Amino acid sequence: MANYDVVQIDSLEYDTVAASSPSIVYIDETHYAIASSGGGLKLRIMEYDANYDNIAETTYLLVHSWASGSVSMDKMSDGRLCLACRGQLTGMAYVVEYNVSTYALTLKHSVQTGVTAGTGDYNSIIGLDSTHFILACGRSSSSQGRLLTYLYTPATSTISGIDSLALYTSAADYVSLIQMDDYKFIASFSGVGDSNYAIFKSISCDSSYDTLAVEDSLTITTAYKYQSAVKIDDTHFGCALQYTLYGFGHFRTLSFNPSTYAMASIDNHEFESSDDWYNSVALLDSNHVAIAFSDTGTSYSGRITVVEWDASYDNIANTSTMEFQSSYVSYSSLIYIEDGYLVLAYSGYSSDGFTKTFTIEIPAGGTSNWFFFI
Repeated sequence: MANYDVVQIDSLEYDTVAASSPSIVYIDETHYAIASSGGGLKLRIMEYDANYDNIAETTYLLVHSWASGSVSMDKMSDGRLCLACRGQLTGMAYVVEYNVSTYALTLKHSVQTGVTAGTGDYNSIIGLDSTHFILACGRSSSSQGRLLTYLYTPATSTISGIDSLALYTSAADYVSLIQMDDYKFIASFSGVGDSNYAIFKSISCDSSYDTLAVEDSLTITTAYKYQSAVKIDDTHFGCALQYTLYGFGHFRTLSFNPSTYAMASIDNHEFESSDDWYNSVALLDSNHVAIAFSDTGTSYSGRITVVEWDASYDNIANTSTMEFQSSYVSYSSLIYIEDGYLVLAYSGYSSDGFTKTFTIEIPAGGTSNWFFFI
């Protein structure tokens, strides 16, 4: 294998009914979780062996009988997961606990995310600690994209709102939220329709996750959608987007000043010259990301492309590309789980749910991005 080549290890069709918009998170050395919609909000703990092979389902929970739209999930701590999706009437958020020995799943509480009927889509959620999470959602109340913080109280198994912030004056689509520091966040999104620009907002809050405030706003005056943002380091981040005029896939590097919250674009690269949909980005090391996406120009084939940049976060270029499925791929969710391994979940033909493991050749001396989700 050449450096940063990606090779599949194993594949499993984990849902033969419907598994749309999957979201995947790391649990421990041999387990990960997949949440998906279609026939309800479904949550599964999956396992693999020491070689990241022989994928199997460990436990399953139907979190709610009705769910649609984009699902987002993250790991909190103390054996908890936070999830968000569009419910039957409004946007919904949930806290689910898993047993660290048996991986049994238990729904603890749910809350409406304050969005209007039929909305609450394009969710992006981050677990902050064992009792707090933050949610960015599009198409929300008063037709504004919003950012919300929540407190989960274990003693009463209840979720309560802390603060709410309007991200945009109208609906925000394809929202992707990242955490730059304990109390610093960046939200990326686009307006409704293919003619709207890509917008980045840097956001602050206090140590109680209250007093949310937009500190800086950066607009890329090009129509973009399917944002997937990723933190590179404390002062830089990246974002994969679809250039909607032609459908091409772009990856952009940007700077972030932790003192002033100011953002600036550094470089932009076309990593896919056909039709790029449903981006999901995973940071591999200090100057590489892997991007999973669907190429609608070739029968919705599923691909993983690795891109790199130089020490100045400039001169982005493709490193490798592999096709993991030849057709009917949508809604990818990709994570880097350990030095040299990737895990993917996606919707396939008839929205069936699939998951795959991969090995990726990280060169000796590369700076690993392996970390535990908390």
